This record gives sequence, C-alpha cells and structure tokens, in this order.
Amino acid sequence: DLYVDWMGFGLEDWPPRVISKPRVRGFEIYVDVPACRDTSVWEAGRMQSYFERQLIFDVLPDTKVAELKAMIASRLGIPAKRHKLTAHLRETLRDSGCYVVLDDDNKVMSDFSLQQHCVAVKFEKSIFDESGDFVFDDAYWDEEGYHPPPADSWIPLDSLCDRGRPDAQKADPNQPLSIASDRRNAAQH
Repeated sequence: DLYVDWMGFGLEDWPPRVISKPRVRGFEIYVDVPACRDTSVWEAGRMQSYFERQLIFDVLPDTKVAELKAMIASRLGIPAKRHKLTAHLRETLRDSGCYVVLDDDNKVMSDFSLQQHCVAVKFEKSIFDESGDFVFDDAYWDEEGYHPPPADSWIPLDSLCDRGRPDAQKADPNQPLSIASDRRNAAQH
C-alpha cells in the first residue's frame, strides 16, 4: 500500500482537478499573519472565521520593502504604514537563525539576503503611529462618551462585542441561531 498526501493540489477529488500556479518570476516569500480581529470574518454579529494566515508573494531581489507592504495591504486591508515586518533568516538547516526587522521601506529584498536565507516574514500590526501615539482604529468609550471607529477602519464592525454601543449589531451573538422549542412549535402549526 502506498499513501501520498496530495491535499491542496486538486488530487483529493475524483476525478482529479489540476491546480496550476503561475511561473515564479523571482522567489516566493512567505508572510505569516497571526490570527487577530483585524483579519477575522464576521457575519450578522457572529464570527465565521478566525485563523492564522500564510500569504505567499512572488518578489524579485530588487523589490522594495514598501512594495511588499503594499502587496500585504492589498490582501489584508490593513494600511502599509501600520505594518511591522520581521524576517526569519537561516543560513543553514543546523542553526535556528536570526530575526531581522524590515523597517526601512527603501531597502530591497537583496539588502537582507532574503532570496537565499528567508524562512518566512512575520507580520505584526503596529499599534503606534510615527510620533509614538497610540492609534485608535476601533470604537471606544471614555469620559466623553462613545467614539465610533474611524471611517477608514478595516476591523469588522460586527466584531465589537459591546452591546451597549449605539451602532451595535441587531442580532445578539450570544443567542442561539434557533431554539428547539421554537422549531417544534413551528412544525405543529
């Protein structure tokens, strides 16, 4: 008996489907995005998905860090100016590697030797702006009352769990979608 795990290549279905990927122009760089509210999917006040992501981008050695951030922003919706990227580099399989912060937007991938040694780029959202002030990209309450999220916020409005806010979702996410006694009563009538 021979078993090969071909999941993701289209061969897990019958008849098999062939999934082809475009030719890589430069090299593939993997970006690890942790699970967070910023990337979660919500519908009618209920969370539909909350998981880590691994994005793959085809970049060239002369691709700037700013261009990589723009590619990530187009996929996640989080503005590039809020990205903190850290590259995990390993020269050999025997060492655990090192981490290099990609903080200069004008540097290119080859400045960090990413094409030879990059394992993955770790994504993190910066919670502070350029001047060091905390950025409120979510709704909040303070002594002046309720402050709705900014108009350009990418965080799903349904994900705000405070039911006392004026713009709260009408459906209570804590209530079940249906109640067994209601289904029985509907079936009898």
